[in-house]
Amino acid sequence: MSGEDDWLVQAAAQEAGMLHPAPDSFEDSDRFEGDSECSWVSSESITLAKNWRGWSQCSPDDNLQSGISTCIYPYQSSYSHSGHYSSTSNIVASRNGAGDKSARLCARQMSFVELERNYRDICQRKEHTSEIPVAHSLPDKLFLSIVYWCFPATVDDIRLYSCLANGNADEFNHGDRLYQTGAVRDVVQIGYLLSAVVFASHQECLQTQRHTRVVHNVSLNVDRCRVVSCDCSCTSKSAWCQHVVALCLYRIHQPNDVQFRVTIWDSVNELSTSKLKKFAQYLVNELPKEYLPVAQRLLDQLKCPESEINQSPGAPDPTDGGHEKNAIWALDVEGLHMSIRRLLIKYCVPAPTVHCDVQYLGTAQHPIAAEWLTIMKSLRAREPEGIWNLMAIVREMFARRDENAVSLLSILTVECLANCQVLIWWYATKLVQNGGWSQQTAGKSSVSSQISAQLNCAQLCDEIVILWRCAVLNPMLSPQNEDRFEVYLAFETNLWLKQTLYISSSSMSLISLSSLLLSMTIILVNVVPG
Repeated sequence: MSGEDDWLVQAAAQEAGMLHPAPDSFEDSDRFEGDSECSWVSSESITLAKNWRGWSQCSPDDNLQSGISTCIYPYQSSYSHSGHYSSTSNIVASRNGAGDKSARLCARQMSFVELERNYRDICQRKEHTSEIPVAHSLPDKLFLSIVYWCFPATVDDIRLYSCLANGNADEFNHGDRLYQTGAVRDVVQIGYLLSAVVFASHQECLQTQRHTRVVHNVSLNVDRCRVVSCDCSCTSKSAWCQHVVALCLYRIHQPNDVQFRVTIWDSVNELSTSKLKKFAQYLVNELPKEYLPVAQRLLDQLKCPESEINQSPGAPDPTDGGHEKNAIWALDVEGLHMSIRRLLIKYCVPAPTVHCDVQYLGTAQHPIAAEWLTIMKSLRAREPEGIWNLMAIVREMFARRDENAVSLLSILTVECLANCQVLIWWYATKLVQNGGWSQQTAGKSSVSSQISAQLNCAQLCDEIVILWRCAVLNPMLSPQNEDRFEVYLAFETNLWLKQTLYISSSSMSLISLSSLLLSMTIILVNVVPG
């Protein structure tokens, strides 16, 4: 084993404890497959484009084998995130040495700053035991071996976040077709920045009425096997467009065809003064003319000793990855807020019920039978389907240890609390369940439909409470993260309460306001254990 591989093994050993799951984690429990299946099958599907179907490759009829635990997640070369065996492994078989395994672990657990710091510490320790001089800067060979593994290994996360951003799997399927047809060209990864040109599909050219095939520039920022930001020159409002998906699939399936380079800062440091001047001149000449004022502004700041550029010790590098403590997947928060809000409003608005049998309108069911059918219908339907699919995604994120699970759950909670009708229905259902109120379940279709919607929303809110309980009782949280999460939850709960009081005071009666306060009390009592 070479000295560079020895450093990788030492650095990976420091993070080895983070790879193996703890004995008491979410991965020892069931995978909530029953809930995921129910979210796919609905008796009354809402005709909306954004119902978040298709986020998983497994079909509704596939069941997780009872003997398989989710502890197989860390070993993703043979199993997909859904727990099913995957016949197509994305890991290159020729890279199985100790150095490559250590590089994979370092790429998953360490940022660029942590890599440099750990390498510097190991070199300082070696100076006291070895007479051979050791370089304190990260060698290019080592860095490129780590960058090779810094991208997600499977397409499951790409599919999930594409579906989450677009509301369905259409963009992922379009991106898959672009990749299959060879539309991705000139793929280069400079440090942690992946860029390529993606040719538009023929259908997209027909829609834009262009005779020539359009080319889009796509760039991705990756950090610790997560795509932290996406950028594409197309007109799509979604960050996870089909061109971004196509580039991700190319990077996963054809990593050996990607050109890897070190960060821009490292490449610039290797240049001499004359070459650095020539590099600046050619760079300014290659840039579009509208960027010349930007170059002149930077030159003026460099000439001023009191400028911010001269006061800072270094310069930002867009290719050295993320600098956050935790790498988090790119998530369109505003788009999710808008989609969930529209879905809840559409579901709460009364809709007409159409029956083909005219005699049904004059026939009244037995009250007990009508109540039983209404409750069973609500339990089986799990409406609105899109919200239940989102909660299934939250459960899947918890199982994958995705940091966005709490963020997505917060978005769902905020939008449910912002909808007055959902809270009133939840409060009324809780009163009936506790025996404090009796509710007549008549056989008329209009009343039955309203009660069914009420039960669906109440069940939806109960599920949100259960998910918050899972988030609070997460055994993978360290004591420091537990304290931080407690402060975060207390702050968010106070914010939700103020938001709910503001909405209710302007649009609801005093009775509705009291029901809202009781609903918030139910959340606190059910979420906080003990």
